[in-house]
Amino acid sequence: MLSISSSFRHGFVGPLLALAFVAGIAACGSDNNSTGPGDVSGDYTLQSVGGNPLPYAFPNSSDNIVVTSATLHLNTDHSYSVSAAGSANGSADDNVIADAGTYSLSGSTVSFSSTTFPGAHYTAAATSTSITANAPGAFVSSSNTSFSFLFSKSN
Repeated sequence: MLSISSSFRHGFVGPLLALAFVAGIAACGSDNNSTGPGDVSGDYTLQSVGGNPLPYAFPNSSDNIVVTSATLHLNTDHSYSVSAAGSANGSADDNVIADAGTYSLSGSTVSFSSTTFPGAHYTAAATSTSITANAPGAFVSSSNTSFSFLFSKSN
């Protein structure tokens, strides 16, 4: 398993993988704003990073991270987890990116709050079929400010 860089481990994260992956989901529920999808719980599969197809090699990554697939799970109790397979420094890794925490929904905005990396918060735009999360570059050991992750709902 990849050892996350020390600057990231110590809260240099920004928003997930939102995670990233995003990365990117705070506790609570949703409001009654009719402009959002209402319920975002379910499983999502990563389709692209910054509009680019997978596999995706993160530029300016000190760990040379390449993602070949990723899954985002949004549970009905407002917890989330995200994991990505790929490689770091040329070695295969089933958890090249991993995060978990809680999320909240307000209209079409999903807010993520990581419990894996305390202090890491990020946001995403949700529709009934997809989530686009803006996660900090530090999430993937990159000096880039952030990355946009497009996930499609799989169930």
